[in-house]
Parts: sequence; structure tokens; C-alpha cells
Amino acid sequence: MATLEEHLATLDRNKSNSVILSFLKFLRETSLRESALVLNYGKEILKTSSLRLGNEYWTVTEQVFIAALDCNDVEFAKKCLKTLQKKFPKSLRVQRLEGYLYEQQGDLDEAAKHYKTILKQHPTDQISMKRQICICKSKNSIAKATL
Repeated sequence: MATLEEHLATLDRNKSNSVILSFLKFLRETSLRESALVLNYGKEILKTSSLRLGNEYWTVTEQVFIAALDCNDVEFAKKCLKTLQKKFPKSLRVQRLEGYLYEQQGDLDEAAKHYKTILKQHPTDQISMKRQICICKSKNSIAKATL
């Protein structure tokens, strides 16, 4: 498997869609969080190649959404989220992304409310439970976090 440096060197020589997609897939598979790079290349590929990506379009859109949050590009994150909500209106995964957006914007009360709504519909959703705990901890409500 190529290293991050090798992928970046390839991108310096060739910024074709297939090279960018390969790079984004590499980052997902290796769990590397190179948000600025993902946002930069992801924006480009979402703008120019959405019809040619097939189902990978949705994976890339989610990846770019997370990167946009990391890079504080809230407006682009909202565009990605809106796209995903339109395609997957009842998706638990997309519902969680909305909670991430609230958190990134510092609206912890709304995020907590959102995760609570998710947990009413999906009481065993561990990711939403963990997000609730993180919110309680960040608000210094450790007692609530253990409930």
C-alpha cells in the first residue's frame, strides 16, 4: 500500500478524478484525518464529477462533510449535509451528522436534544450515546453523562 507521501507526490503530478478518488479512499481506509486535504480535493471532485462517481459520491460527500467541520467551513458542510439528507432522509447515519454540525457550531443544547431524539428511535445507538456523554462532559455535567 502506498504511503501518504506517495499519494501526495502522485497528486502533485496528476490531479485526475481517479487519482483524487484513490487518495480519498486511501485516507478513509487508513483512518488518516487530513481534513484540509480532504476538503480541498473533495470540493473539487464533488463539483466536477458528481454524476460520474456513482454510489461513491455519497461516501465522498460524507467524508468531505466531516473535513469541512474540522476546517470550520460550515457553509460547505451544510451543503454536504443537505445533499445527504435529500438522498437519505431517514438515515440514522445522516441524522448523526446533523448532530455533529450542531456540536461544531457550539450549540451543545441543540446537539444534545438532537441525539436524545435519535436515541428515542434507536435506543441502542452507541455512537449517539457516546456523543451525548461527550456533550455532558464538555458542559461539566459528569453526573448526567453516567446516566
